[in-house]
Amino acid sequence: MTVSPNGDLTFVGSDAKVHRTDAKGSEKWNFTVGDIGRAYPLVTPQGVTIATSYDDTVYALDPKGKLLWKRKLDGDIFATPALRPDGSLIIATAGGTVHALNAAGQPLWTYKVGAPVFSSPAVAADGTIYFGAQNNRMHALSGDGKLKWAYTAGSLVFSSPAIGPDGTVYFGSSDRRIHAVAPDGQPKWTFLTGLFVNANPIVTSGGLVVVGSYDGSVYAVNTTGELEWTYKAGAGIAASAVELSDGVVVVPDLRGTLHAIGKAGQSLWQIRTGKKIDTGASVSDQGSLYFVTEGGGLNIIQKGRPLAVGAWTSFHGAPNLVGRMTTPAELQAQTQARRAAATAVLAALKPSAGAAPAQPVPPRTN
Repeated sequence: MTVSPNGDLTFVGSDAKVHRTDAKGSEKWNFTVGDIGRAYPLVTPQGVTIATSYDDTVYALDPKGKLLWKRKLDGDIFATPALRPDGSLIIATAGGTVHALNAAGQPLWTYKVGAPVFSSPAVAADGTIYFGAQNNRMHALSGDGKLKWAYTAGSLVFSSPAIGPDGTVYFGSSDRRIHAVAPDGQPKWTFLTGLFVNANPIVTSGGLVVVGSYDGSVYAVNTTGELEWTYKAGAGIAASAVELSDGVVVVPDLRGTLHAIGKAGQSLWQIRTGKKIDTGASVSDQGSLYFVTEGGGLNIIQKGRPLAVGAWTSFHGAPNLVGRMTTPAELQAQTQARRAAATAVLAALKPSAGAAPAQPVPPRTN
């Protein structure tokens, strides 16, 4: 789920609806889509919600939950889209295509991967787009959709990439390894775990790459590929971790236990739900931590810490999906860029004179 700066929650429920609630779970609005979905919705700086589902469709909803536009693509959308500073979207599908849409939902370009994509795209500061795919590769595209390079891992890449402060790309693979790749596509190091690494890594404020494995452990590896600590969760981990502002790392496991891990890898506390958790927790700026259990149960832990400030301290830890910024100057620059883009984005969302109404999406038949 996505947490807005004011604490509102936005998520696609098991009822095939996009829901907006306040910080305590009281519903503000909902919008029916064509299927359930796993991808996190986006909430743009202009208040537009971008949601996707397994009906192959992208939906744009205004701040009150009314449809602005929708666009049907070429396959189920498992991966969370990425939002670029100009308001355009990068969306990957299980049909094996990466799509770029402008703020009004019009196609800008497509890139044919040739294999399903379940890895959520990440956009670097220079505009490079990174994503993994079922062809065992991590891909890097230029901002206009041209392939810059493809790095081959030893097996499938479900994991979504995390981008470090220096541009290094970190991800896991079913080859049981954590991979670190330089911005030019050259390998830096790999770290072997006991089983698949399908979870999304984070990069902590202290510069550690933290990710769980199906072997039941959470690994913290420094930026030169050396192990700093291992935490034994005791059950497979498919979800990403989050780092809180006091340096505590929180990660759930597939048996339904939420683990809080200290800076040295020690256990601080656990919450056992008994229901599988395979998506990462979300954290509000007010210090509320939210997580979802199998069957759609929404849980909240209040009066905690907000996210740590760093390059990538959670899976898509900020509305623009590039993590929390590291300095006040960068935060100010980001705000100015958003304001500069806002006028163009809002203008693009306004229908032109004589424009035809949006066409309904045909019902899914398979």
